[in-house]
Amino acid sequence: MHDHQHMPGTNMGQAPPAMPGEHTASGTSVNPRSSPMDMIHKRAGSRTLMLHGIAFITEVRQTGPRGRNELFAPNWFMGTAEHAAGRGTVELRSMLCLDPATITNRFCPLLFQTGETALGAPIVDGLHPHDFVMELSTR
Repeated sequence: MHDHQHMPGTNMGQAPPAMPGEHTASGTSVNPRSSPMDMIHKRAGSRTLMLHGIAFITEVRQTGPRGRNELFAPNWFMGTAEHAAGRGTVELRSMLCLDPATITNRFCPLLFQTGETALGAPIVDGLHPHDFVMELSTR
């Protein structure tokens, strides 16, 4: 059975390399130990399943000529399923986001954020909603 713990560059099941009061996350990010990146790992027969995600309710109050107030729910959900196939592994991955349903007016307010677009129009002082499907892949 395929076991990621022994693949180069992974530390699954081990404490991440420690910096004082912090630990690494995905990519080059660093999270405080008080904010672990919990996920659910389960085995179903010969399959390995993973579920990971977040959801928050956020209220932004940015009044004035450039800001606005808004209540929205930033979120994302990831799922992975692996199964041994021959000498390798087949992996199905997905990452979904409900931003299109929770962010109104094309974007959520964020003063001084520029350079993005939503529905083909430039955004100034705001953050674009992520697509519902951010990843669907087979490997």
